[in-house]
Amino acid sequence: MRDTLEQAVQRPSVLVVDDEPRNRALVRAYLSDSYELEEAGNAGSAFDILSSRPVDLVLLDVMMPVMNGFEACRVIKAGFSEPYLPVILLTALDDQPDRIVGLEAGADDFLSKPVDRQELLLRVKTFIKLRRQDQRIRRQLRKLTERDQLIQQQLDELDQLARMRRQWAEDLEHANKELEAFSYSVSHDLRAPLRAIAGFSEALLTEQSEQLGDRGRSHLMRVRAATSRMSALIDDLLELARISRVPIRRQPVSLTEIARDVVSELRRREPDRQVNAVLEDDLTASADRRLITIAMENLLGNAWKFTARRPEAHVGVGRVSREGETAFFVRDDGAGFNPAHVSRLFQPFQRLHSHSEFEGTGVGLATVKRIVNRHGGRIWVEAAVERGATFFFTLE
Repeated sequence: MRDTLEQAVQRPSVLVVDDEPRNRALVRAYLSDSYELEEAGNAGSAFDILSSRPVDLVLLDVMMPVMNGFEACRVIKAGFSEPYLPVILLTALDDQPDRIVGLEAGADDFLSKPVDRQELLLRVKTFIKLRRQDQRIRRQLRKLTERDQLIQQQLDELDQLARMRRQWAEDLEHANKELEAFSYSVSHDLRAPLRAIAGFSEALLTEQSEQLGDRGRSHLMRVRAATSRMSALIDDLLELARISRVPIRRQPVSLTEIARDVVSELRRREPDRQVNAVLEDDLTASADRRLITIAMENLLGNAWKFTARRPEAHVGVGRVSREGETAFFVRDDGAGFNPAHVSRLFQPFQRLHSHSEFEGTGVGLATVKRIVNRHGGRIWVEAAVERGATFFFTLE
């Protein structure tokens, strides 16, 4: 029963407007099996029906009292054709001028009286189909319009974000310039007193050594060590600031060659150290040579430093492939650290060993991370206490 009701609701609706009941009855006999029929005996009643419920097609008699079919057609097309309502005029008139008047009134077609059943069914079916197509097209147009509006809204939001990014970029550039000026000012203002402290300390140690005694000389040596650490910290901070500003100039570079140069310099500084350095051949990458050299100096310098207590240390530089991603590594078998503290490792001034154990400013690994990030890569570490550390990094 429900299916029958749903089919009835879905059937197209046809409004038959004719002042003759027998004409309406004839059309009803022809169409009632396939269509829902509404009937009106004059134009006014037809308008009331069109105002109150949906209709898919109007069969409109021309010769009616009060308002003929031509005038009624004009009213329907002007006020009820939402958005496309077919109107077929039923007329006994066969003159060409009358048909022209009907077309001017907006009629979609004509049927001559007496109406032929097959012709009526064919015309009604055709115009109902046209109305359905029109409804589908309009629904699609509405969806497209809504989609266009959504896309335009998204474009407007993207444009707003772009303007905000440009403003942020300008603000950042301005801040970087101020930071650069501040860095140079700090560097100059701090270096001058440090040089004075170091110079006078050296003079005292050289000229007044005997008068100072062992305790005085010890105090001055600690002052000189502190000024040296402060000078190194200033250098590291300035380097960290510069790395954030310099443009990336990528080129093919040999990490093997850079590692060899760094290891050679470390051996020159500490010729008595027994360090077995294994450097994998043909390690190449597209990178900024200057920046990647700074990164390798920091990583290998740390490996060299934290293996200082080993009678025979081991340091390695190589490459691994994990899940389709190539990563380079710098490995050592030195002091290592507790993996629970790894989140602090790449932050400036975060040291996992005291200064009495190993010297350093706590800025080197933050510099390495910034260099790797600027190359579009990432860096991570695997380590354990007294079992060394391995730093992995990628370069896009």
